[in-house]
This record gives sequence, structure tokens and C-alpha cells, in this order.
Amino acid sequence: MRRPVLYFRHSQGACMRRKLFAVVLSLGVALASNALAQSQDENWKTCGNDSADPDLKIAACTAAVQSGQETAENAAVAYFHRGTAYDDKDQLDRAIEDYSEAIRIKPDYVDAYRSRGQAYGRTGHYDTAIADFDRAIKLDAKNVDAYSNRGFAYYYKGLYDRAIEDENRAIQLAPDDAVSYFVRGLAKQKLGDQIGGAADIARAKQLNPNVGK
Repeated sequence: MRRPVLYFRHSQGACMRRKLFAVVLSLGVALASNALAQSQDENWKTCGNDSADPDLKIAACTAAVQSGQETAENAAVAYFHRGTAYDDKDQLDRAIEDYSEAIRIKPDYVDAYRSRGQAYGRTGHYDTAIADFDRAIKLDAKNVDAYSNRGFAYYYKGLYDRAIEDENRAIQLAPDDAVSYFVRGLAKQKLGDQIGGAADIARAKQLNPNVGK
């Protein structure tokens, strides 16, 4: 909020009051600035906290974006984190909107492409999801999640050979990635390799007993 401009008469007493007012005003502005900075710091802590309540994250990220004090890069990060909160609430359309805005601001935002691809995959838009994973991989050739998720999208499209190729690459990059073993096992079974598929699924369960649930 803008402070009102105050005028004083040009007398000796008025000059002294004007000087005192300037000191008090400067102190008030400094205190307000410090409070605003602290408030923004708290917003960022909550906005970027993956374990925070999604509604609190959404409010904090929104406040960060609407403050008008952030760089374009930081705004992209805030949109991304707000997207993850909507994702957690299964509000996938809103998540996709925020990921898209993050990408618009920062076209090389790997995590935003990957997360938007995951959201598109969850809504059954597998071709669109694959395009986002393609972009994420082009930007980061060692992105395990992008390979693993693209493999899952290929699996849902019935392209089991391509699913296995992507999961192989994900496992090469992260040998203990349970999801990649699980998806590869499912794809192998679809192609008639029951023994190989069962072995992969067993390995996935060994790494993470909750995988596939």
C-alpha cells in the first residue's frame, strides 16, 4: 500500500518535525520491507516443500507469484511447485495449466516437462505425455523418470517393445529403480515372456514392496 504524502509548513519547528517524520518514515519502511521479505521467505519455504499440505503449498506459491517481486525464473519455479500441489490433489487440469505456464516462462524446464507428461499420462493422453517425455529427455539424456514414464506410456499404448527399451535405459541409469523393473516386467509378460516378466516384478517388489499398489 502506498503511504500518503504529508506536507509541513516551512517554519523552524516544522522543519524539525519534517526531519523527525522522515526518520520515523524510513524506519517504518525498513520494518515493512523486512516483514515483507520474511513473508516471502516463508512463502518460498512452503511453496517448495514437497511434504507440505497441498492447499498450503498452493496458497504460498500463489502469493509468491502474485507478489510481483520475483524474477521470471523464480515465477516459473513457483508455478511448477503449485502444479505439483494440484497434482497431489488430483486436480490434473490445473496442474497441467501450471506446468505449461512454467514451461512458457522457462522453455528448458526439464522437471516441468516430465511432470506435465506424467499428468497427461494420468488423464490418458499418452501421445501428448510421450511428447513431453521426449522433450525432457532431449534436455536431459540421463533423466531416469522421463525414460521410465515414457516406457509406461508406451506400455499403455500397447507398444511393449518400446516400453522395454525405455525401462532398460532407466534401469541402466538407476539400477535400483523399482518402478522401471515393474513396468518392464509387465511389458515382458505381455510379449509372452512370463518367466522374465515375473523375475522383473519380483525384483521390483524386493526393492519396493508397495510398487504397483
